[in-house]
Amino acid sequence: MKSTSSILGLIGIGILAPLMARADFITLKSGEKIEGKIISENADSMQVEYHLTPKIKDSKTILKSAIAEVIRQTPAEIEFKERELGKILPTADLMTAREYEAIIQDKLRTFVAKNPETPEAQEAEKMIAQLADEKSKVLSGQIKMEGKWIDAATAKRDSYNIEAYRLHLQMNAKATSRHELRYLLALRDFDKLRTDFGASPHFVLAINDALGILKKFESQLTVMITEAPIMIQKRQNGLKSLVGNDLNVTMQAIAKEEANFKAALDQQMKDKVKWLEISKYDDKSLQDALATVHKEMSELHSIDVAGLQQENDTLTSMIRYIADGNATEAKVIYDKISKLPGLINKTVVQSFGSKITEMEKVALLEQKNAVKNPTTSTTPTTTEPTNESLATNPVAETMKKLQADKEKEAAEKAKKDAADAAAKTAAAKKTPPPVEEPSGIMSTIMDNIPLVGAVVLAIGGLIWMVKRKKKEA
Repeated sequence: MKSTSSILGLIGIGILAPLMARADFITLKSGEKIEGKIISENADSMQVEYHLTPKIKDSKTILKSAIAEVIRQTPAEIEFKERELGKILPTADLMTAREYEAIIQDKLRTFVAKNPETPEAQEAEKMIAQLADEKSKVLSGQIKMEGKWIDAATAKRDSYNIEAYRLHLQMNAKATSRHELRYLLALRDFDKLRTDFGASPHFVLAINDALGILKKFESQLTVMITEAPIMIQKRQNGLKSLVGNDLNVTMQAIAKEEANFKAALDQQMKDKVKWLEISKYDDKSLQDALATVHKEMSELHSIDVAGLQQENDTLTSMIRYIADGNATEAKVIYDKISKLPGLINKTVVQSFGSKITEMEKVALLEQKNAVKNPTTSTTPTTTEPTNESLATNPVAETMKKLQADKEKEAAEKAKKDAADAAAKTAAAKKTPPPVEEPSGIMSTIMDNIPLVGAVVLAIGGLIWMVKRKKKEA
């Protein structure tokens, strides 16, 4: 009879066995490779369970005499591979500190906690250290772009192109996703790239990618247009087979879907969105999208890409000066490029010209205020990059800052005027009121009081002398 400890040991093994399942790699002498799990074996053969398809399992018996090599994997090795932890490094471009932390905590820390003291856990710890180092760089304002680290100062000056690059990457990521409308969503990003970052070299680089996406979207729309009548008919046939509550619920769901589609389409048309919503049940939306695809293809093919690249390379220097708040140097480049014959990016160049003009006006105003108020500092303050990411548009940030400085100066002037007025009022209260001077007849009398007194005294003297002579007589 087995002891209690032996029984518990067997129970423990039985419980742990599923948790310690292995993935095994068997190489036959013929060169064939089999990936699966050895479920039993004896001196002559082994039984291997493997995936016939991703969802269907099968098993087979393999003679050991036919086997060249057997590699058995541990649970940690299996999990490390299944969770694709080996693909984390090198990290992607433009990652934020939050994204780094999510990988460290959600993927690697949980793996280490589950598989402690394994070679795979040690590898994960090394990855955590590298990710933490990269995260600290991001928090200091640095950024990883095209596999290289850019210092904080350079990243701040070049944030216009960095954001264009980010949008370009996002466009391509959407185009390769599994979303049903992946090409439509990617083309919306391309339109934003053209509108907001048309002066960036990364917009030029994105043109060729956009043409490839347009081609794929054209094929998708062509198929959808062909299948639309079939889809509509299938839905109608499906409704005919429903009765009672099932029919009502389905009809309500269809009505809600159609209402949402129409509302989204109306709003997008109101907002002048180029790439409008489409529905596989709405032939008009599909036809309109196909027409937009053909128009966009024609426009992009007509662009002188080499000439546009040259223009945008020059504009990049101008944009960096604008980001620095240096309107003088930016104006030099603008004057040069705006006079080029056959300017391709004319609208974009003009928009930057307007920004430079506004910067010059603000600078002139600051100079005037500096002359009037020499003690007032007009030195612009610098803004450090955020921990997560850079501003999406340095030009807009610069103009926003200039406007803020302008408003601040106006507020200070109003405050000074109010203080001057208050000071005058206080001074008026402290000064004693002036003595009123007599006017009219009284003024004349007051002015001649000494003369009148002399006359009165003379008359009095004469009267006294006359009286005295009468007495003596």
